[in-house]
Amino acid sequence: MAFFNRHNIYCNNMVNCNDVKEFYLPKSKILSSIISGFAYYNYTNLKRNDSLIGIFPNATTNITFMLNGSLKDRNNIPIKEEVFAVCTTPIKLKQCENIEMIIIQLHTYGLNFFSNIPSNKLINNSLSLVDIFSLQEIGNIKDLLYFASTTQAKISILEDFLLQKIDLKKMSKQIYYAHYLINQNSAISMDKLSELLCVTPRGLRKMFQRYYGMSPKFYVKIKRFNKSINQITLNTNNSLTNIALNCGYYDQAHFNKDFKIFTSISPGNFIKKKATINDFYHVVFEK
Repeated sequence: MAFFNRHNIYCNNMVNCNDVKEFYLPKSKILSSIISGFAYYNYTNLKRNDSLIGIFPNATTNITFMLNGSLKDRNNIPIKEEVFAVCTTPIKLKQCENIEMIIIQLHTYGLNFFSNIPSNKLINNSLSLVDIFSLQEIGNIKDLLYFASTTQAKISILEDFLLQKIDLKKMSKQIYYAHYLINQNSAISMDKLSELLCVTPRGLRKMFQRYYGMSPKFYVKIKRFNKSINQITLNTNNSLTNIALNCGYYDQAHFNKDFKIFTSISPGNFIKKKATINDFYHVVFEK
């Protein structure tokens, strides 16, 4: 389950609430190659709202530290897991009245540097923090987060902790370079990717299954979809056909098909439902 990409969470437009959403980039160069950022989310709803929050696939893995409240599934049952792996289909959650949390958003392969569990074993799955860190470590971190007076101080605490836990022996230039190449060109062919990474097609598939949890072709498909979402939200005047072509789709029909797979709605319906753009984009799902 992939959570809270700053360009990939879609929920209802909350009117009667105090809502704070901030995104922090890692200060450490080592962390920035593994983590895309830290999302701080503080939401106090002054009026109960029973609509659903929709989360679309964004090829990230996320570690959540709950500071107040809890996430709930669509049946209003609290979610106990705190480590969410990459999802390949849309997820819908219930809104909660009061929530404060920090989400460590890792690149697709990021969890490999803190855990020995292969990514392909975690796809569309979730874990508890104790599956990765010790109870003592978790307790110490939560105590420090509780007493930290500012959001920046909380982020610094998490950065220092993660730097201590990274297994540097797992560093691989091929992993980072694959991530860079696909981000630069969401239409890149698998043959070209294999050539640039100096691996065989079989070796490329094996590497992606181990570190990304999916085939390279499917990973490219998710990244292409993410690029289209960003273009839709940032440039509402651009036509869907132009967006499809700009993101590497053969035509709008292929774009529409992928969009519906990853969101359960069409691009046109998404444009109608999304609300005012900010760091987290909003859309109301039908109940």
